Amino acid sequence: MKGLAMTEKEAKLIIQNKVRRKMIGRYFAIARDLGVRSEDAKNKAKQRFNLQSFNDITDQQLLTLLREQE
Repeated sequence: MKGLAMTEKEAKLIIQNKVRRKMIGRYFAIARDLGVRSEDAKNKAKQRFNLQSFNDITDQQLLTLLREQE
């Protein structure tokens, strides 16, 4: 089956996206455990980093938020 082989770059992107999704999930899970609604957690992150959209958050910014929650 030609065309189904994945390049190394594609494989790395898949792994990075999985890690990113886990970090986002963890951020919202911790916020929920702290009694913060998801929408409020999202707005806090947007305000903290001056983002137009939560989707614009970088991995480093996510790590910062997670460290601050712990």
